[in-house]
Amino acid sequence: MSLIPYVELEQASEAVKQIWQEATSAFAPILGPGAEAYIPVAVKTLAHRPSILKGFWAFDQATFGPGVLDDRLKALAGLRTSLDNSSNYCTTHLYHVSRATGLTDDTILAAAGFEGSPLFSTKEKLAMRFASELTAKPGAMDRRILDELRATFSPPEIVELTMVICIMNVLNRFHLAMEDEIDCALAPRALYPKPLKTVSAS
Repeated sequence: MSLIPYVELEQASEAVKQIWQEATSAFAPILGPGAEAYIPVAVKTLAHRPSILKGFWAFDQATFGPGVLDDRLKALAGLRTSLDNSSNYCTTHLYHVSRATGLTDDTILAAAGFEGSPLFSTKEKLAMRFASELTAKPGAMDRRILDELRATFSPPEIVELTMVICIMNVLNRFHLAMEDEIDCALAPRALYPKPLKTVSAS
């Protein structure tokens, strides 16, 4: 059971309903058949504060939408962050996002031990290394990783990558605090770092 009740469609304001429609349009292609009416739990929770929902949704879409980095790299950075934070909810979503970018289950599962995997490019490994470093010790990051980041990515790419990781850290912590339950199809069980909590099991 989540920490607070969700705002359901019949309770939502017109402004919130508009964001719900946008969220459904964004997630339906990612989650596949049967997701035509899917509303992410984050939207239902943030709907308690419509102004925060509106601002965060715009911020999220600007960061995760078309940008200077390819979708596969952004998905891997977000997935690595969620794994490091043991956020099953976000890990599940990032699994589906990763699949939508063309990543296979084998590649996604390899993100847990990416350093020794031949399935990732040097640039992807650096992005995931940076994600783990920024997540674990933001005020004391390894200087060598930052120097390699500067030598490998352009300034706009670094800004976008950093914001992807930061937003995922916000979402990971938010969903963990709200005790949100997984509300869509599960990823392979081996991907999850801790026991699952799903809507169907509540």
